[in-house]
Amino acid sequence: MAVEKEMVNISIPKEFEPLLKDLFEKDNAAKNVQLLSSVMLFIAKQVTFERAAELSGYSLNDFINILNKLGINWMEYGEEEYLDDMEALRKIQGE
Repeated sequence: MAVEKEMVNISIPKEFEPLLKDLFEKDNAAKNVQLLSSVMLFIAKQVTFERAAELSGYSLNDFINILNKLGINWMEYGEEEYLDDMEALRKIQGE
């Protein structure tokens, strides 16, 4: 059973067209807007990583690759990562 998607039509300045046609989906501005919108929702913590990938229309692996290309960390920064960073800073300060 297919899930029906609700769609919204938007207008954007013509100057955006070259950028939107030259991102990840060549000559598909609508797909690029969909991707960028899902990335922004993820960054703003409005949706989970999995939901953002789903909204983008890409697989999880492809979405990870896109986020990496954009320099966006897709993993949650938790206590363990914080403690590792603090240890690295202490080592740097001790040098």
